[in-house]
Amino acid sequence: MSRFALKNLRLKTRYPCSQIKPSWLLLVVLVVLVIVAATSSFAYVRIIFSEPVSLDRIPETSSGVILVADIFNMDLDAQILSVRWSIMGACGSSFTINKTDGCSRNSLGVPINLYLNENATTTWNATIPALQYNPSVIINPLPAQYISRRNLIPASVSEVDISIDPFLPYTVFKKQSTLYYPFDMIHSDVSLLAINPSTNATVPIVTVIGYGSIVNWIGLADFGQAPPLPDSNVPQFFATLTTYRQSPVIGVVLLIFVTNWLLSLAIVYMTVLVTLGRKVNTQLILASTTVLFSIPQIRSSMPEAPPFGAFIDIGGYFINLGLVSVCTSILLFCSLTPYEKRPPAPPELPEHNFAGSENDGLSDIENDPRDEASGILRRRKESSG
Repeated sequence: MSRFALKNLRLKTRYPCSQIKPSWLLLVVLVVLVIVAATSSFAYVRIIFSEPVSLDRIPETSSGVILVADIFNMDLDAQILSVRWSIMGACGSSFTINKTDGCSRNSLGVPINLYLNENATTTWNATIPALQYNPSVIINPLPAQYISRRNLIPASVSEVDISIDPFLPYTVFKKQSTLYYPFDMIHSDVSLLAINPSTNATVPIVTVIGYGSIVNWIGLADFGQAPPLPDSNVPQFFATLTTYRQSPVIGVVLLIFVTNWLLSLAIVYMTVLVTLGRKVNTQLILASTTVLFSIPQIRSSMPEAPPFGAFIDIGGYFINLGLVSVCTSILLFCSLTPYEKRPPAPPELPEHNFAGSENDGLSDIENDPRDEASGILRRRKESSG
């Protein structure tokens, strides 16, 4: 076996993957990436958006109405939450159509007027209810109610705009402001009062199921009950609507934040090398200018990027931009320094023509008065003549 064949055999033994064609390797990597991306995407959609509203967590001994709050829109500039209120069902024989115990969907058998931010001791009947429900839409359903899966959709739905609770320094919710982007959380507290318009009696509220259908946000509702007011024996019901950013959004923002810092540190390291006299490629020095102008674009690419001035800008954007600006200036000045220290160019001399001379090329030298040799040759010629 020749030395060349033995060397190839050793390479094949040491690097078995070297025999695989690059196109096949690229195809395998592409298939793996597609499988990972599809699996993670479907899992994310199934967890975030496909969880059904269930009655499993409601005790069977409950009695009253079940409300649903769907946070479908949010205007952070106007500080408004748009909530879609609906009646999911009822619990207890006193409120279900079939007069049975337990909880079921679309089974409320009494009319309901839902009032927000009202209580039983005020003139609630002088205000317009946020939601009106009549059981006749279930007892005598419309033709559309006979469509498959239509019985799972609430019979009465009402859209209401609710003001977001203002950010106050002494409140518990310190992340109410967009200053905490991307960890900001939006809260809105609302009181609930359900009245039977036929008897003016208060209908107890079992719970409020909250969820959010806003992309990039997760919505939920915390239901609570407070003791009755001094002039009433009716308990008070309230709900705290909360929205916070989804984990992928937070992950993308943190990835962009880390990328900005890595680019900034790379420019700082390059500046240190150039300052210490190390040789750095000129194209890399020019890359610092590209990074300087790309940092604002990277900041703007954050999901639902807030106005400048958030806490993430203090620790990221402003510091990164300042570092890269200073380092870029230093790199440009250092690259211009060799040109300042370079000696001036010598004066241009007249061109000499040494070809075809009668005196073997000495005539051109003789004609140069600045050359000492030309004077010596001229004197010798005169003496010989």
